[in-house]
Amino acid sequence: MISLGAGEYKVQPGDTLSKIAEAQLGDANLWKEIADLNGIKKTYVVKVGQTLSIPNYEDEHESIEEN
Repeated sequence: MISLGAGEYKVQPGDTLSKIAEAQLGDANLWKEIADLNGIKKTYVVKVGQTLSIPNYEDEHESIEEN
């Protein structure tokens, strides 16, 4: 399995949760996991300089065993 993310990320100008999820986790659709982990509620706004915890995401597709 490949472990992606798991750490911290400092928000840069122009960042959105979906851009951060794409860059850190490889999937923009995982933005809500970052929001939930960091207690970010509706409006889902991040601020430049804010430090976010990034969840550990295991790529399940990499764990398929070949016969």
